[in-house]
Amino acid sequence: MDSKMCLWHASALRCDDLLGHTGSISQVDVHGSIAVSASYDRSLRVWDCDRRTCLSTLKGHGNPVTSFAWCGSLVMSGDRRGGVKMWDLETSQCIGNFETQGGQVGALGHILSDSMGHLSYVGDQSGTLTVFDIRRSGSKPVFREILHPGGVIALAECIPSRDTIVTAGADRRMLCLDTRMDLAPVHEWTDHKDFIYSLKTFGNLVLSGAGNGWLLVHDAESGQCLYGLGANKAAVRCIAATPTKLVCAGDDGTAVVYDY
Repeated sequence: MDSKMCLWHASALRCDDLLGHTGSISQVDVHGSIAVSASYDRSLRVWDCDRRTCLSTLKGHGNPVTSFAWCGSLVMSGDRRGGVKMWDLETSQCIGNFETQGGQVGALGHILSDSMGHLSYVGDQSGTLTVFDIRRSGSKPVFREILHPGGVIALAECIPSRDTIVTAGADRRMLCLDTRMDLAPVHEWTDHKDFIYSLKTFGNLVLSGAGNGWLLVHDAESGQCLYGLGANKAAVRCIAATPTKLVCAGDDGTAVVYDY
């Protein structure tokens, strides 16, 4: 809550403070030597990690910025009241605006679909998923539907190789949507018995963690639940995967590593 970012050296013995935000930082992502941060001060900042300097400040949101998604030289950001903006990092300009109809943005991302082109997707507090091309000013959504009634879409990931988007909501359900079928659900997973806090895709695998410490692994092709792992004693907050390892960590303060 001190509004600063810490850039740690490889030795982890010391760090450099990156200062500039005046509110809590909600998300950080790094691509190469460039980092982007979002904050409750209603702005995003672009950082040069090598030089430890702020390259630009992206202002325009009227409310705290809760999340963003990176796509090449573009970043899409969402705020607490449902405002969505697309930014060009090369010019530091906002090139697109959109308002959700269901309040706070819970999840957002991009997918390059063979059937529908370059799409952006946003999940909001009402459980509605909206899909559109935000780069085309004034364009209407190509899809908008309440997928998780009564619950925010807290998480959404894409599987580019299968042209699919996976959503997870407060109703403890996950849906696998196929862009080649007008975003019709091809799989519905109801295995979780608690709120889903984390979601990650890796190849055809869909990895999800819940409040009861469960980590489930689903196959997006067959729709089957392949594994159910009692990963943590409390909520699984984050998941990472490599071709040989699966790592998860949660509220119990532990990180668990699985070997495929």
